[in-house]
Amino acid sequence: MKLVYISFNITKINQVSTEFHIILNKYWGFNSFRGSQEKIIKNIFSNKDTLALLPTGGGKSICYQVPALAKEGLCIVISPLIALMTDQVNNLKKKNINAECIHSNHSKKEIDRILDNCIYGNVKLLYLSPERLKTTLFKERFKKMNVSFIAIDEAHCISQWGYDFRPSYLEIAELRTVNPEIPFIALTATATPNVCSDIQNKLLFKKFNSITDSFYRENLTYSVVQPINKFEYLLNILKSKNDCTVIYVRTRRMCLTLYNILNKNDITSTIYHAGLDYEIRNTSQQRWMNGEINIMIATSAFGMGIDKQNVRTVINFDITESLESYYQEAGRAGRDNKKAQAILIVENSDKTNLTNRVKKAYPKIELIKAIYQKFCNLHQIAIGSGKDNKYSLDYNLISNLTEFSTLEVFHSFRLIELSGYVTISNSKLNTSELKVELSKKELIEFIEKYKDFEAIINVLIRSYSGVTDKLVSINELTIAKRINKNKEQTEILLQKLNTIGVIKYEQSNSPISLVFNEPRIDVKRLQINNEIYSNKLKTDLQRVNSILDYSFNETTCRNKLLLKYFGEDFKADCMECDNCLNNKNKNLKPIENQIINVLKLKPIEPQQIIDELAFKHSKNDIKKILREMMDNNKIKTNKLNMIELVK
Repeated sequence: MKLVYISFNITKINQVSTEFHIILNKYWGFNSFRGSQEKIIKNIFSNKDTLALLPTGGGKSICYQVPALAKEGLCIVISPLIALMTDQVNNLKKKNINAECIHSNHSKKEIDRILDNCIYGNVKLLYLSPERLKTTLFKERFKKMNVSFIAIDEAHCISQWGYDFRPSYLEIAELRTVNPEIPFIALTATATPNVCSDIQNKLLFKKFNSITDSFYRENLTYSVVQPINKFEYLLNILKSKNDCTVIYVRTRRMCLTLYNILNKNDITSTIYHAGLDYEIRNTSQQRWMNGEINIMIATSAFGMGIDKQNVRTVINFDITESLESYYQEAGRAGRDNKKAQAILIVENSDKTNLTNRVKKAYPKIELIKAIYQKFCNLHQIAIGSGKDNKYSLDYNLISNLTEFSTLEVFHSFRLIELSGYVTISNSKLNTSELKVELSKKELIEFIEKYKDFEAIINVLIRSYSGVTDKLVSINELTIAKRINKNKEQTEILLQKLNTIGVIKYEQSNSPISLVFNEPRIDVKRLQINNEIYSNKLKTDLQRVNSILDYSFNETTCRNKLLLKYFGEDFKADCMECDNCLNNKNKNLKPIENQIINVLKLKPIEPQQIIDELAFKHSKNDIKKILREMMDNNKIKTNKLNMIELVK
């Protein structure tokens, strides 16, 4: 069936509402839009830069897919994950909509064909990553494309990842230099007011324009638990139900741990994390999506853009690092608008562990310089050289060769990149390459002096012709077998030979590559951007404090806490979260009466009231009543920061 696109020749945007509904019904089967969808679509159709904030499950994709079909030309969709892109494109193709995506699993020939189809064919939506925008091939083809607008999906990544490990997100607005008139639509389910401003600034919106639906999910019940034994608690939950569930954990190791525990208890599950082979991840996801397996154990790598409607429970087995992350992960429950629950499991140790984890992400400058120097020594990069050269970056290897942890190495390079010295990407080098740098005479002298290297050097000379003249492809596993060592031991030997200048060794086992943006500088001149270092550390700590405040608050409605964080005023308690249910069972009216009696005498500081009544009531209950009385305008704070009755 050939796809027929609908074109409009209408002067007033209000007149196209019927046509939008025709597209919606034809391809998605819906008779009406939800929430602010239609308003957002009209903005894009009118070529207005737009930031759309819709809750998880609020139908963000339709907001750019409908106008993509309504407008002439190609819509470019910038998306953060391969799984998200392929899932969207597959769904569109099932609806006979001509969509394509470009990612690292495509060959150069395939990419060339897709880009040509976007210029000369009838492709309506092209999905790609922000890193792809920087390639020469895309830049040249982009100039020839008839682009209707740019959609940035999961736009919080501009503020969250753009300052972290995806700096390409900060460069999306460079597309405007080619065509300043192209409108942008940025879409996300998680953004605080500050992040909203940041997104619009970084995308160079001509005029700030955000459209927001309420973050309140009426069908989703939130609760936080602090059990004596997390594993027993989890098993009890899973044994009591047999519905679609996602269990989020922080680490790949915990994925496997929980999988084994569930398996021993005859509970079937599957796992998903970024360390698994792509095919294994895809199979795991499909079995869960198809309902073959109900329980998915996953790290945060799973779920973004996955459209599974019937998830009844999301369990965060480990605390997240921000309320944004928690809201997004929890929000994957109940996308069919039926009752669902989000459970966060916490421990007292989370308070210090989470704060320390953030602080460790900002190593001291002396440590960063030492790691930078080690990398340059490892690859024999002389001062003033290295510009535009690609080097393999293996955090574990550098950690093994120094006294620094892998995390310290990772975060050091993150800050070096953010300061503009290098560009780090996931473009894997195909094979390891090696060249012997010494002459035959020098090699003989070296072997006589250092017998430990004799076997491996002999294998290199005998196994790879031309290795003394040029870089040749090698296989570390083959070499390891011939010198009777394991692969890791062999790689360490090769790295040592590389460090002392006997060979030049470019390793392929790292999926990460590093390119120097400018010639390598002396380590003494290395400076980390203080604005990035200090401001981002402060922001990250604030995010941690927000998730801790949410997690260990035992009195305030969970929805109130969440919505306040996202800048939304939620006056009534939800009466369904754990705090509301606990409060419902308490008669706290006597506390309010006692507070009134105290304030009738004179205004008083909040802490004095708490101290005065604490011998009869819990401090949490007193604080709750004070907040409620303040919200209901029964009391107020005067100029002296004392509480008094409202007359």
